[in-house]
Amino acid sequence: MNIKRISAIVLTSVILSGAVGLKPAPVQASEKNAWATEYLKVLKKMDKKEKKDKNITYDLIYVDGDKVPELVVSRFGYWVSLYTINNGKSVPVMDHYVYGAMGNAGYSYIKKKNVIYNTNADYAGAERYNYYLKISKGKLVDRNKEPLCIKYYTDKNKNGMPDQNEYTDKALYYYGKKRISKATYDKYTVKGKLEMIKGKVSYSKMIKKLNKAAK
Repeated sequence: MNIKRISAIVLTSVILSGAVGLKPAPVQASEKNAWATEYLKVLKKMDKKEKKDKNITYDLIYVDGDKVPELVVSRFGYWVSLYTINNGKSVPVMDHYVYGAMGNAGYSYIKKKNVIYNTNADYAGAERYNYYLKISKGKLVDRNKEPLCIKYYTDKNKNGMPDQNEYTDKALYYYGKKRISKATYDKYTVKGKLEMIKGKVSYSKMIKKLNKAAK
């Protein structure tokens, strides 16, 4: 056998046998906290007017089940944005989502359960929709295939709206256009403590917090 070939085989064996005992290199802090650097990019790209607006506040919350927080940017009562990290990059899953007509009908979440909740009403509350959403691959999607709705009218004439003689005190439950029982309706909901998605600190404080986390 060729001497050079033997030497190559022996050298390869030595390298492989040594590699077996090697431990993977520890993840550097800069890699573990790359999310902070990404969120810093988001804030620094905001225009000067937004940066100085004291009504715009910020927070870091944990929506899904991983160890990386989501970034909240909001003007409470008007709109809210939410950023997450997908494939190492910050992406907006909520971009200036407006609050409901009821003022406090904003967006809520259940910590680390990947649940974002929203509700809105029509016909002076006679029809209320409840939405349970989740973050999936950097996007906000419905957890249910059909909208959940509670109606306080019977819609006898099938015109899709309450008429004077159709109102009722009894709640009627719907999954899409299909009427269902309350027990079935409850199976489509997610139980847990809901917390409002809104900012808590100023622009400068969030910048300091992210700079500290990025080190």
